[in-house]
Amino acid sequence: MGRRIIQNFKELAENTLRTDALALAEAGYAAIDVSASLMQKLHIENDELHINDATYHLAGRRIFFIGIGKCAIVAAHAIEQLFGDRLTTGIALDVSAPTSYPLKTTEAYVGTHPLPSEANERASAHIIELLSTCSEDD
Repeated sequence: MGRRIIQNFKELAENTLRTDALALAEAGYAAIDVSASLMQKLHIENDELHINDATYHLAGRRIFFIGIGKCAIVAAHAIEQLFGDRLTTGIALDVSAPTSYPLKTTEAYVGTHPLPSEANERASAHIIELLSTCSEDD
């Protein structure tokens, strides 16, 4: 098997029942892996973005990322990897700081989900400001 999600899997897998339970937990974690899910659905070929069966021409377009909620920073990191220099900029509003997922093009904001706060309002204002610069071709 490849890399384990549960790092102490071997220590916890003391018997068959625990091994099976850990394998189920790992399958659940893999099913909600944001980066893997995005990479399954999105790919770029010949300057075109393919999302499932839809195709979008990228030439001459600015590309922005807006991510809000848990895993927004993980998604931003995956999008930055996919688009590279094609990504104009982005904003990710998450509940945690981007310590494990360094961002190059995307601004990260730490919010206070599920509670409203000034931090959320500031981040939302930045998102609105960014989106107000977009055209229908972006």
